[in-house]
Amino acid sequence: MQRKNSLIFSIVIPAYNETKNFKRGRLNELFDFLQKQYFSWEIIFVNDGSTDDTLPLLNKLGQKYPAVKILDIVHGGKAGAVKAGVGKAKGEFVLFTDFDQSTPIPEVIKVLRKFEKGADVVIARRKHVHGWPMPQRIRSKMFNLLVQLLILPGIADTQCGFKAFRTSIARNLFNNLLITKGAQKGRFMGAFDVELLFLARKKNYKIQSIDVNWYCVRAGSLTWLEPLKMLLNIITVRVYDTMGRYSKI
Repeated sequence: MQRKNSLIFSIVIPAYNETKNFKRGRLNELFDFLQKQYFSWEIIFVNDGSTDDTLPLLNKLGQKYPAVKILDIVHGGKAGAVKAGVGKAKGEFVLFTDFDQSTPIPEVIKVLRKFEKGADVVIARRKHVHGWPMPQRIRSKMFNLLVQLLILPGIADTQCGFKAFRTSIARNLFNNLLITKGAQKGRFMGAFDVELLFLARKKNYKIQSIDVNWYCVRAGSLTWLEPLKMLLNIITVRVYDTMGRYSKI
């Protein structure tokens, strides 16, 4: 897959009030790793209306690394931030991943291998987890069981924030979101990952999974109400599908 004269991989990273993660050095491995790789890349940071020092810190990164782009948007939640980044991606493939790098960037090599074998969408499955409190782990397992029961049987992990697409496919999917396209406040992200995968399966795109290491960096950032809101998103997707609204896409 080495193509020295073409941009292969775009990495979209949404950022909302990430000053603490900057100070913790969460991005250090990202740049150390990418600068050693055979493939060409760009990183698109999307500042989602942060109210701390995230934007000036991102701008410094943009000055340091020519392959880094910074988008500054009005706060609207993770789905909107990722969509904005995908819209600016120039690579053949686009990955969105979390600012805290809970899934380490070296896992991207597994992603590229899947694309080489014909995948359209590659999603991470948290196989080896580190520092994840048991109550949150159980909550995540229960949520995913409900997702499989209601709309996505056979996909073992829909919520790991490490997903890659052929770029044209990613744009198509984000443009057709019905449930999770609206603006959302705080860190709550809705179930846009689930709706993306639901649409991808409905359009018969080839979805492949990879097993990854995953580190719990921001434990306890979601309130107990937010899984219920996400479940409501899932139920709404099921209802919309029954009504035939996705058949028009």
